[in-house]
Order: sequence, then C-alpha cells, then structure tokens
Amino acid sequence: MPARIRSLRNGIDPIDEASRNDLVAGDIVSVQSIDAATTYNWAIVFAPESLAGAPSGATFSGVSTDPSPGSFTVDNPGAYLVRLIVDQGLATEDTQYVRLRALTSGLGLTLVSAGERRDGTGV
Repeated sequence: MPARIRSLRNGIDPIDEASRNDLVAGDIVSVQSIDAATTYNWAIVFAPESLAGAPSGATFSGVSTDPSPGSFTVDNPGAYLVRLIVDQGLATEDTQYVRLRALTSGLGLTLVSAGERRDGTGV
C-alpha cells in the first residue's frame, strides 16, 4: 500500500502527495493518510527554529499511529518536514515525506528561510 499524504491549511485547501509553500505563522495544518493501511507512523522529522534560535513547538495534536495524527500550529517561518510510514515491517511498507513551508516575506519579497537553498532546478 502506498503512503500518500493529504495536507490541509486551516481546514481547507487540501493538497495531495505534494509539498506546499503557502503557510504563515499561526496556520493550523492537519495531515491525513489518503489510503487505508494496516499501520501508520507519523512524525514531524524537521521543524525550523525561531529567528532567536528557539526550537519549534510544533507537535501533532493526536495519535501518531492513527490514519490522521491531528494537526499542528505553524510557529516559525521555514520548512516543516512530515513523514508517513504505512504498513511498517510488512512487505508492503512505504514512506512519503512532504515539506510544508511557511515562507519568510519582507519588503514584498518571498524569500527562502534560513537553512534552505534553491538550486538551478528550482528545488
């Protein structure tokens, strides 16, 4: 069974199986598995620090082994990396990652956040 993630921003604007770059601090992001699986294992494997260097407080509101682990609040600009592993330990095990990014903006410009880079391919 493939791991396929749907993300929603403030309960609307679903995006399936892709990263998103439309978040701002204070947004509530929820994620859910699109397909049914035997087991689920969700994690926020990376969350950005604040400009002062304090760690993000982003954590899921629900249970990490449910089809949806609930939601988290975007507290810092930058990229949040969410991972879903389905059917862990079985022959059908699969993993998907999505980047959920709150862009830094200033002077009307949209900038990548500290720790991110953009190369010639736009990635």
